[in-house]
Amino acid sequence: MLGVHKALKTTPFGRSDAFTRGGFAIMPHATAPLSLMLGDKEMSAGVAQANKFYEEVAATQIVWFGCLPNEILLEFDVSDNKVSLPLWSSKSRIERLKKLNPELLGDVEARSVSWAQFREHFLPILQDDEKVVGINLSGKNLTGIDIPASILAKQIEAFG
Repeated sequence: MLGVHKALKTTPFGRSDAFTRGGFAIMPHATAPLSLMLGDKEMSAGVAQANKFYEEVAATQIVWFGCLPNEILLEFDVSDNKVSLPLWSSKSRIERLKKLNPELLGDVEARSVSWAQFREHFLPILQDDEKVVGINLSGKNLTGIDIPASILAKQIEAFG
């Protein structure tokens, strides 16, 4: 049990989503396993990639995704019967993955959309409890973190 928490008073982004106890920040939007696994190399690499995504998308206002032939969005089945829509902060990230994973991503075409259009058209579709977004997946095994779309929007706005 976590006990009583005091809200942080200020952050560089104007408000806080974190609560503190004994000097440690506990993020209510991060699941406990994620919080406990931050020391894991793959997980901390995924968190670093996510932060880079938020920073780059906030700066460029462009979101990149993959499209299969016949205009089908690239999606992956992930744990808990969820579907992940992978997003990247640049075209070069997708192109690099295509070279690493030609059997899986060879037919994928990199597409972009403005952040404003993504918020208006994609986010409503992604609010389904069974959908998450994969952030800046990287490497041969396409590692990264999957988060709910509502958190994605908050993070981009926080970095903006």
